[in-house]
Amino acid sequence: VEAGPWWPRRAPPGAAPSDRPVFIVSAGVHPGEKPGNHMMCGILEFLLREDDPRAVALRERYVFKVVPMLNPDGAYRGHFRNDTLGQNLNRFYDEPDPAKQPVIHAVVKMALHYASTQRLGFYVDLHGHMNKRGVFAFGNALEGEEAAAGHAYARLCALNTPPAASTHLPLPTHLPAAALRG
Repeated sequence: VEAGPWWPRRAPPGAAPSDRPVFIVSAGVHPGEKPGNHMMCGILEFLLREDDPRAVALRERYVFKVVPMLNPDGAYRGHFRNDTLGQNLNRFYDEPDPAKQPVIHAVVKMALHYASTQRLGFYVDLHGHMNKRGVFAFGNALEGEEAAAGHAYARLCALNTPPAASTHLPLPTHLPAAALRG
């Protein structure tokens, strides 16, 4: 396939072209939320498929930045929501301290970098929930066009995820994403 406006050039191994949108996917800010870890495994498994034309097309059109474990010390110590310092890292995205929340600081810095260059497509942080069943999505409280884009993304995920996907362990093979369920 030749490069063109709808099909960017293919990058050599280890290099990402600067003309592609960036999608950041993270999980594990709350180590006890295993559904988030499970979704991360499904996303990685899907994106790395060499024989799936959908995965190949996604890799050729977008850059994926994947952070599979935002809270490794909390996971190592068996914490459900906190890190070694007893912090819920999900509460520090606004102003993370590089000394106290180094992983959150690095992810925020990366997201801000790509946002400042107009390349950030989405940042999806995968979680689980104690009181919700099945597959669902929460989003930011945005306004205007940003809110519309977020709602549209969640709705597209819901439309492309079969109802049975929330009752089986493997992620659906046609779209590795969370769906909005009521």
